[in-house]
Amino acid sequence: MSDGRRPKRIAEDIRDRLSASLMRELSDPRLVGTVITRVETTPDLGLADVYVRSMQPLDERQVRGLVSTLQRSAGRLRRGLAGQLRLKRVPDLRFHYDEGPDKRARVDELLEEIRQERSDEE
Repeated sequence: MSDGRRPKRIAEDIRDRLSASLMRELSDPRLVGTVITRVETTPDLGLADVYVRSMQPLDERQVRGLVSTLQRSAGRLRRGLAGQLRLKRVPDLRFHYDEGPDKRARVDELLEEIRQERSDEE
């Protein structure tokens, strides 16, 4: 039985090692400024969802290109992890663009608009 600590620990280990691999091994210019924000694994460790962000502003087409480039490199990255992690089976990697910060910024904008409207009414 697992209490959930092992998948979280392995997810953090995967995040750290993938971050180092991105900086060291992949020389694709489209990946410059890419950071891994978080990794979530399934309880059976068969799949790892890897969330990434770019330090540069990207349009929707560039975001799709970034995720596509990473997904094409998933096999090579996974093989690299296999040599570093002590697991019988390394999880399959699925890459996603982390839109969380954008959504938080939008919520902050909306809250500020509400504050402005309330202060204007008073």
